[in-house]
Amino acid sequence: MIRRTISLLQKDAGGILIQSLSPPFRSDTIATGSAKLLQNVIAELMTIRGSVRFHPTFGCDLLRHIGVTNVTSLSEAGHLIHLAVSDVQDNIRRRITGTETPEETLDKITVEQLRQEQDRIIFTLQIHSRAGEVVPHNLAITF
Repeated sequence: MIRRTISLLQKDAGGILIQSLSPPFRSDTIATGSAKLLQNVIAELMTIRGSVRFHPTFGCDLLRHIGVTNVTSLSEAGHLIHLAVSDVQDNIRRRITGTETPEETLDKITVEQLRQEQDRIIFTLQIHSRAGEVVPHNLAITF
């Protein structure tokens, strides 16, 4: 079993920062149920695609897209966030092995409460499991 530690801060080369605002994950335990699903989603979203050795498809391009694109509006940033979340959703679904419990199996991810505060965009992910659980998680992107 691979044990993963999640950095709650991830920065790209251009200085764009994504940060988890929700309570931190405990790194001394192995997550199960909806906590495992949440951990998988956040790890994928906060990892730059191609940065994990031997796993070139793990992660997403959110930080790259926001860093390369001159984001001028909240709706433009929201569009990029939605694209990244859709990509993460597809990646996680492709890795389903059949051994996951319904609580650990992704149904969908929605983006809620997208807002801008000075140089940050703050948003909430609602992570829905196949068991019907909905786990919210707050994130911020700082420019």
